[in-house]
Formats: sequence, structure tokens, C-alpha cells
Amino acid sequence: MSLDKASHKIHKIVDPVIKWTCNLGMYALVVMVVAVVADVVMRLLSIGIPGLNEVQIFMMVAVTFLSIAYVGVKKGHIRVELLTAKLSRPHQTVTSIINDLLGLVVMVIIAWRSAIYAMKCLSQHTALLRLPITGAIFLVTIGSVLLSIVIVADLLQDLSEVPKDRRRSLLPLTAIIAVIIFTIPIWLHWLPWTINPLAVGLLGLVFMLALIFAGVSIAYALAFAGFIGVIFLSSWTAALSLSGILPYRTTANYFYIVIPLFVLMGSLCGSSGISARLFNTADKWMSGFPGGLAMGTVGACAAFGAVCGDTLAAVGTMGKVALPEMKKYNYPDFLSTSTVAAGATLGIMIPPSIVFIFYAIIAEQSIGKLFIAGIFPGILIALLMMAAIYVQAKRNPALIAASQASQVTFREKLASLNGTLEVILLFALVIGGIYGGIFSPVEAGAIGAAGSFVIGMARRMITRQNFTEALLDAARICGMLLPMLIGVGFMGALLAQSHLPIILGNYIVALGVSRWLIFAFIVVIYIILGCIMNIIPAILLSLPIFMPTVLALGFDPIWFGVIMVLMVMIGQITPPVGIACFVVKSMAGEDVQLS
Repeated sequence: MSLDKASHKIHKIVDPVIKWTCNLGMYALVVMVVAVVADVVMRLLSIGIPGLNEVQIFMMVAVTFLSIAYVGVKKGHIRVELLTAKLSRPHQTVTSIINDLLGLVVMVIIAWRSAIYAMKCLSQHTALLRLPITGAIFLVTIGSVLLSIVIVADLLQDLSEVPKDRRRSLLPLTAIIAVIIFTIPIWLHWLPWTINPLAVGLLGLVFMLALIFAGVSIAYALAFAGFIGVIFLSSWTAALSLSGILPYRTTANYFYIVIPLFVLMGSLCGSSGISARLFNTADKWMSGFPGGLAMGTVGACAAFGAVCGDTLAAVGTMGKVALPEMKKYNYPDFLSTSTVAAGATLGIMIPPSIVFIFYAIIAEQSIGKLFIAGIFPGILIALLMMAAIYVQAKRNPALIAASQASQVTFREKLASLNGTLEVILLFALVIGGIYGGIFSPVEAGAIGAAGSFVIGMARRMITRQNFTEALLDAARICGMLLPMLIGVGFMGALLAQSHLPIILGNYIVALGVSRWLIFAFIVVIYIILGCIMNIIPAILLSLPIFMPTVLALGFDPIWFGVIMVLMVMIGQITPPVGIACFVVKSMAGEDVQLS
């Protein structure tokens, strides 16, 4: 049997199982939302239901690890392909093989050690409901085993793509590189000089970045580099023990529940037709202004960001609505596409924002304070974007020929507000509940998701199909993002043992250089990171290193979080990657050029 046929046979056997487990993960997400909403309602009625938090945490583990293999099947694990995309096809295959090997080693170790950890916890139960902890830990094992099988199938597929005339040279080269990588802890101990912990931390960061830019999935690169570093600084026993405990401890975290809840809220809002109504309202109110349709697009993107919280979701949703309309009114392609791409970045600034949630988790800050802090800057940026469009249209009227030929009456404008009432209510409910101390961020996410569902049902826009798609999208994103947080846990263990962030922060402070000069340097780094990768990995990679320095220099962490998000917003539409531009390009068709 050929390697290609073996790969297809494995997928044919395992893919239905993976789809079934992912469906279970989707149902776990529904249970999570219901449990959180029930907890809120019962609390407001002064009726306590003990143990609901334990159910929510178990469902979080289920959502993550029952969908992680599905993400592998869909090739959804985030990679930086900036350099590998320029390689020839055979050399891209080599990088894919190395990525498969690293991922396979990481997932096999996690599956092995989590199973051992589960057996050790056979006698342990949750405090209130007496749920067996072993069952939740075995979900980690099941998800890791299924993903390992998927990676094996991908590895066979990649090996089959190596041209027969190149196998004699490429396969030995791949094997040599893999052996060098996997034996790092051994040959580092053979060096004739001692490597201090600080140097190990620096080398670990360099090694991690090398893997990432070589095309290795970010979650695998973080986990493997941290694993190797812990082996060198501690022992094999410590690294293996960490591999068994960390995946469960990371996902069995109540505060992480907020991630899939707000993702689900945004997905349901997209399914309920909110984006189209927002665009219609913004268009009518901007009618009569030069460039009003483009200004309305920015306004609609800002409003949709208030219920979505993600750049790519905003690009995909608003692009479907706005691009055809601007083409209808003869807007030039460069203006219509750039308006959607730039306006969509507002989704990560205006709360609820997934990026602020990740920042709050990593930096250990208040999600509520970050949400409130992002409102005014987000609105201000939206107004400045609209002002720029207005000035451009005024200076060059021929740019936007007949776009505002039809005038809209004031009565029509007022009538269009009917389409925004639910967004205003949902935003006020979520953000007002957090700010007023009625809801925690986790509870607000569940209330927002439930509210989005109710709005969609009331509008008769939610069908069984798009509801399932929204659940699947939230489970998929959770299975994509949480493994990166697990990888950050491995790197965090390495950085903690090397004391790199603390030493770096103290060293920078001791230099006596103006703190604003150092701040400017950090700002430039974040713009660059935003140019070359997705915003979530950019935060996960950099924040554990920069945060001690920011705090040592006396900057307010909430203010810094807003500035950091603003800088990465700029990077999202800046070459050479500008990921928002690529998404808009794919939607606009072949007639639109990135250049």
C-alpha cells in the first residue's frame, strides 16, 4: 500500500470518530452556556445551585479536547508561513514533515503523561458535586490520541509528496534535522562549558522563534521549546510531569471559559443577520456625506465589533455585506477593500474583545476594566477613519461618482434604527452588567451568547444549520486557541526557571534610559509582530517577556493593554502579511490586487 493510500485510509477510519467527538464538544458548549446562565438567574433570585462552576470547568475541558483533533483535520492550527511560502514545493514538504514530527512527539507525550496523571487522580473528586476528576483528564488523553492519529496520516501524506528523484537527498536531510532537534537536551549537556539559566532562557526563545518561522505550528513550537528548556534546567522527570498536568490545569480554568462564550456570541450575531441591519442603518445615516457609504461601512464595522470582538470575523461578515454595495455605487476597489479591512480591525478594540480577554489572562488584569478602557479609543479611531474618508472624498469628488445620488429622508433614517436596537441592548447588557458589577466577564459572555440566540430566534434568522455552524465555529476556535495557551504554559515554565523576564526588566530599568524610549521600542516590536502574524499569537509570544519590564517602568497595565492592541491593529493591515488585507482580497475576487 502506498503512503498516500495509507493516509487516506486512516482519515477514512478516524474522521467520522473525530466529527462525532467534535459534536460532543459542541453539546458541551451548549451545556456550558446553560449552566452559566442558570447560575446567574438563580443568583439574582437568591437561589443557590451548588457546583455549577464545576460543571462549567469540566465542559471547558471537553470543548477544547473534543474539538482539537477536528482542528487538526481542518489544518486549523495557526502557523507563520511568511518564510516557508517562498520555498520550493519540495522544501515546503520538508518543513511540513518536521512540523508533523514535532507535533506528533508533543501530542504523544501529552497523551501518555495525561493518562498516567488521570490514573493517579482516580480517588479525587470535585468538592461539591463529587465529579471524578479522572474523567475530565481522560478527555485530554482522548483528544491528544485522536490528534496524534491525524498527524500520523498527515505525515504519511507529506512523505508521499516527496518526489521520487528527490527522496535520496530530502529524506536524509529531514531525518538529520529531526535528530538534531530531538536530541538537543543530550548534546547540550555534552558541551564543555556551563550554560547559565538566563542563557538557556534566551536560547529557548530563539529556538522557539526559529521553529515558528520555519513553519511549525505555534502551539507545537511553544510546547516543544518549553519542554526542552525544562529538561535542561530541571530534569526529564520534571518535564514529563509538566506534560501530564499542564494541559488539564490550563483548560480546567474558570476564567478561560470566557473565550468560547464570547466567540459563540459573535458567531451567533453573524448568523442572526445583525451585520446586514447595522450596515443598512449606518449607510442611511451617512447618506448625503461625500463617501458616505464607506463611512457607513466603518460605522457598521465599529458597531459589529461591539458584539463580535474579532478582526477576521468582522472582515468576513461585513465584507459580504459592504463590498457588493460599494461596487454597485462605483466605489474604486482600493477604497472599498481598504475601508472594510481597516474598519474590521475595530473589532479587537471595541469590547467585548477576544484580544483584551487574552491580554487580561496573560497579564493577570481585570477583563472588565480593559473592556471599559477600549470603548472611547475604539469610537475615536472609528470617527478618525470616517473623517479621513470624508476628506479624501471632498478633495477628489470624482473618486466616488454616483454613490450618494439617492437621498434618504429623516424618517427613513429613524426607521433604520430599528435594526440596531438589539445591538444596543446586547452591548448595554454585557458591558453594563460587567461595569455595574452584576455579571462577571464569564457570566456576561454566557448572557451575551444567550441574548444573541434569542435575538436570532426573534428575527427568525437562526436556523438549525447556522446554529450548528456557530457552535462548530466556537468549538473550532477554542480547539485552536487553547493549545497555544498550553504551549505558553510550557514556555512560562522555562522563563520562570531561567528568570529571564525579571532579569531583563531589572536590567532595562537599571540602564537609566528614558522609559518613553523603551516604550517606543516595544511599540515598534508590536507593530512588526502584527505585520507578520495573527494578533493572538503575537500577544502570547511577547507579553510574558515584556510585561515585567512594563510594570517595572511604572506604566499602567490597563493603559498599556489598549496601546498594545492599537499597535497590533495597525499591523493587521500593514505589509508584508496584513492578514486582514488577505481576507478582503479573497472575498473581493481576482480583479482586486494586493499591491
